[in-house]
Amino acid sequence: NYSSLHDFLPALQWAMKYGMKSDLPRDLAGSILLASLFLPQAVTAGVLAVDNAFAGVYAFIVPQLIYPLFGSSRHSSLGALSFVSFLVQSSIAGSATTTPSLALVAGLVHLLLALLPLDSIIALIPDTLLSGFSAGLSIRLLGYFFVHSFTLDECIKRLPDMQLSSVPSCVLSSTGWLLLLALIVLALLSIAHFLTLIRFTNSIPVTPPFQLAVMLASIALSYTLDLPSHGIAILGKTEFPIDVSIPSLSPSSDTILDGISIALFGVCLHIRIAKTIAIEKMHTIDRKQELLAFTSFSLPLSLLGLPPVGSAHGKSQLNVETARFSLVSIASSLRNHYAVQVANIIAVAWIGLFVSFAGSILAKIPYCVVACIALTSFPGLLGEFRLLKRLHEFTRVDASIWLVSFVLSLISPNICRGLLLAVVYPLVTIVLRVQRPASDILVRVSVESPAHFAEEDHYEADPTETPAKLYRFNAPLIFANCDQFRREIGECAKTIKGALALGIGTRTASMRSQLEVFEKKDSLHTSSRLNLTNIVINQEPSTPPNPSMDSSIVRVLIVDCSTLTDIDSHGVDTLIDIYFELQEQSIRVIFASLSVRVRSILQAGGFFSRVSRGCLYPTLADAYTAARHALLPIHMSVSMNGCRDVIALSTAASTHDLDEGHIEHV
Repeated sequence: NYSSLHDFLPALQWAMKYGMKSDLPRDLAGSILLASLFLPQAVTAGVLAVDNAFAGVYAFIVPQLIYPLFGSSRHSSLGALSFVSFLVQSSIAGSATTTPSLALVAGLVHLLLALLPLDSIIALIPDTLLSGFSAGLSIRLLGYFFVHSFTLDECIKRLPDMQLSSVPSCVLSSTGWLLLLALIVLALLSIAHFLTLIRFTNSIPVTPPFQLAVMLASIALSYTLDLPSHGIAILGKTEFPIDVSIPSLSPSSDTILDGISIALFGVCLHIRIAKTIAIEKMHTIDRKQELLAFTSFSLPLSLLGLPPVGSAHGKSQLNVETARFSLVSIASSLRNHYAVQVANIIAVAWIGLFVSFAGSILAKIPYCVVACIALTSFPGLLGEFRLLKRLHEFTRVDASIWLVSFVLSLISPNICRGLLLAVVYPLVTIVLRVQRPASDILVRVSVESPAHFAEEDHYEADPTETPAKLYRFNAPLIFANCDQFRREIGECAKTIKGALALGIGTRTASMRSQLEVFEKKDSLHTSSRLNLTNIVINQEPSTPPNPSMDSSIVRVLIVDCSTLTDIDSHGVDTLIDIYFELQEQSIRVIFASLSVRVRSILQAGGFFSRVSRGCLYPTLADAYTAARHALLPIHMSVSMNGCRDVIALSTAASTHDLDEGHIEHV
């Protein structure tokens, strides 16, 4: 619903308010920090996706120039290292796809979701799935970089002729310098990350670019020493050919499925991160606008032959800095909510200048340094594992979604296919929860008015004096669960028919309904003395109550429809069938708390042409009161008084409503 051009291009809102004198100096300084943070991330993303650092740098530039025009988020870390790069690598290695075709399919998927009313599909991919899948990818990423960083081919060839004690020395001789460099870099980056966590950098307004410092130091080391001669591989590639052309989209199912997987995973991760930051910064994220923004840069990436990109993961250093309104002074940033977008655009200019004049030095980066940067770029992953324990404590379904997505991310040869399988599982849980929903038997839990009803399993009930049952179905009544609804109603009917009808407020049998249950012989002794009638029940029933003994006994089943949000034609037919089936068994069905939508569907389905509207009540309390008066219009209360029983007949609803000094006799 675009009411103006500002809604379609959010950039117009901040462009007109941008102050060249007040805001530009601050954004220039902030852009330098952003460029120093983005560069090592973009290099690592390119190496991971297509084994080319320049591809990652170019793929970073495109979304950072386009996203600020269309995106609804006030921060952007698009183009940084993300698990999207790992999905691209897995698709190319496992399905022989190409980066332009993957980017094209991803862009078309984003476009369809944005133009058609299909953006709600994003909501079907829960955060628990993204959390479990990301946790599995982190473990898989560790193994990937270990295999590609440490070459043990020489030791593997000599392994059959080697003694077991010689294996460690062989490993150290072939990868000793590589292992030493990797451990030093990993230790430095871990210490830097730890200092960031303990607020060491709170004394300064920004966090230092640790990754860039390590990367430049490794480049200097590579120029000083001949690292390849010491068994340390470097990137080597000095360019990435840019060929502007329309990619050929083959009808291969591999490309389509992998492109859909990358499109969904990339936009879902981005929206998840953007919403987290938006809550802290008090602005909103438009899901459809984000899909349009992803379309706006995914299609150009495909034309340039570049891989799809995603946002940085979680609370990484890059996300923390891009989330700031101003990268230099938080207090002054309150004047300009969109300063970060301008800083991102200027950062692209700094990176462009670096690549133009000094890009060749990127070829000297040791591969193990890139691996260490990648492994330390996903902070908060331990929190994803802690989430599983928290989910297990209160919802087993969400915990199972986390576990299934975690396992699939580990065992799937092609990660993209594993993600699609993981997406199917939450949909299956939705179907199962609708087809086999939970239901409750309700009881009255309050003595005084107004009446309150709750689950029988969780509350001690006020003794129910009428042979009635309260049933609640916690799901829409549709074709998938009509059989379960009918089966549970049948179980309730058996319980009602087998119950002994009780007098109000007492455990004495009802005079009106249950006298025939007892044997007449020696069961009731009547005598007349001093014009007092004494009725003494001195014997328990010799046989269990038989529902078939007295067909005139009427019992009630109350169906609480407060959670019945929807109903289809099968559900309407099921309600009609149940109503008449229980009527033949002397059980009256009462429906309570029907919503306007459900009543309208019942009207359209011909329900009221066969069933009287008198079985409908606006609230559960009204239905319960109607059941009481329908079953026992006159109630009996027995009070033990020494030598004799005093019988009081009253029209009161229960003994709780009787005042000892003002008993209404009948």
